[in-house]
Amino acid sequence: MKNFNLKKVQDLKPSEESKAQAYVSKYFIPISNGMHGFLNNGKYELIDHNTIKRTYFDRMPKSLSDYYFKQNVDIRTIEYEFGKPTLHDDKLNLCPRMKHEIKSFDSFLPAIQEKVHVMLNYINEVLCSSNTHHYIYLLKWIANMVHGNKNDSILYLRSKQGYGKSTLFEFISTYVIGDDLSLMTGSEPLLSKNNAILAGKLLVYFEELETFTTAQWMGVSSRLKKMATSTKMVYENKYEKPYDAKNMNNYAILSNNDAIKDDDGRRYFILDVSGHREIIIGSKTEIDNTKFWDSVYSCFNDEVGHAFYCYVMEVVDIKGFKPQNFPITNSKINSFAKRLEPHENFIKHNYILQKLSITCSVQELYDEFVLFCKNEQRTPFKKI
Repeated sequence: MKNFNLKKVQDLKPSEESKAQAYVSKYFIPISNGMHGFLNNGKYELIDHNTIKRTYFDRMPKSLSDYYFKQNVDIRTIEYEFGKPTLHDDKLNLCPRMKHEIKSFDSFLPAIQEKVHVMLNYINEVLCSSNTHHYIYLLKWIANMVHGNKNDSILYLRSKQGYGKSTLFEFISTYVIGDDLSLMTGSEPLLSKNNAILAGKLLVYFEELETFTTAQWMGVSSRLKKMATSTKMVYENKYEKPYDAKNMNNYAILSNNDAIKDDDGRRYFILDVSGHREIIIGSKTEIDNTKFWDSVYSCFNDEVGHAFYCYVMEVVDIKGFKPQNFPITNSKINSFAKRLEPHENFIKHNYILQKLSITCSVQELYDEFVLFCKNEQRTPFKKI
């Protein structure tokens, strides 16, 4: 589709005004929040009123400007809905299309099917530490997302650099659902009101969030957990009017550090990312791990991405899937343990795990507690 040509409108004769109006209506759509939809490179994008007026309509005949701003009654509201036309009823559907069409997984060549199983093995072996329950849950989470649904749990992957935790999301973003439906970002949408970049994204993964203080994280986490469960969101950007639309985001956090400072148990599925495939220079496993990753990255193409899409759509059963009913991982248990209060940690490590009874005096117990906190670099409570 050709882009809007301002000269074409300027050259139209007065007798062709109805033709000019139809041409303008094809490329410009007034939105109920005061913004405008502009058809550019085959996709509608949102532009604020002043920009669209200064850039385009101030350069058109006044009659066309009057028609669009005063007479045109085709005013629409923004929505993000899978499977619906871009223009329907009184809506402007800005939801991007899925990268691929669904077809039978068996229709792909055996070599391509084998590549899909290479990716599945990576997911199982590296991201789930070969735990079947964790692997099944993660596949269903992915399949539920690819079906166009919103998961109300958040994936959290923490590991050293080089373990391969971001590989899955890079693959899904580019080759499975497509870049239009995915976003890799930092903390900006969580720390400010400028969250419009999240609109219409099926997968949002936060790469390398900075290490927050506990107070900072409580605010960020509260917002993130609300975003994970809210089906609608107010989208806003600098110098643009906010608008309310569907929240279709599925969230994942990827970090080399311990970003989570709280854990309510119901939102974060903390994966046990395995490091046994890390390439360590000079190690005996370097060649084997290089071959492993070469095999994984050989899957990074549209044909394998299409086959993977069809596999999770056709083979993975999401009937009755409830994202918050996830299996407990070792990383989840460790997350709980790290957030115990100092006195709880002390009793756990010095007595419960040692299977010892407390038979000393209060002062002796407190002195032991203070020493424990000093070793753990934590501030002890007062004796009472």
